[in-house]
Amino acid sequence: MKQTRTIGDHNIRLMFWIQFFGSISFLTPVLTLFYTERGLSASQVLIVLMFWSGAVLLGEVPTGIIADLFGAKKSFLIGTLLKVVSMFILLIADSPWMFYLYSFINGFSVTFFSGADEALIYDSLKESNTENKMDQAMGKIQSAGFISMIVTVLFGAYFAKDLKKEQFLLL
Repeated sequence: MKQTRTIGDHNIRLMFWIQFFGSISFLTPVLTLFYTERGLSASQVLIVLMFWSGAVLLGEVPTGIIADLFGAKKSFLIGTLLKVVSMFILLIADSPWMFYLYSFINGFSVTFFSGADEALIYDSLKESNTENKMDQAMGKIQSAGFISMIVTVLFGAYFAKDLKKEQFLLL
């Protein structure tokens, strides 16, 4: 007997690949070196990280409301657009305030995904009466991020081994 695929199966598979490709960042293992190469001091790097954390703290509730009102898919789209804007700012950043702005927007973009992905998967599983598989689904989806991080950390460190500006821009 042929097993039919449910919307839950489809969305789990889709979220796995979104998580996998969305977690790819060759710059992550050398980001602090990137900051220092661009002229930031150690204390300014700490402030960059604080802007990211502050944005996540401030954005969790409002972006959750947006996801509830407009749906998870629109929340993902807004978060993705903000992530792209933040990456563009990072590429052209030449002063501490531009790095702070990048970090804040990047942190805020993360909050559009927080909770919306779980809600989408749970609703999909509920449609097929398999909501008891939520733990398995989220484990599978989160494993995609770990797999891509393992690969990108190795390649990112290798590609930036000479710490040249061109290598950072490539990453």
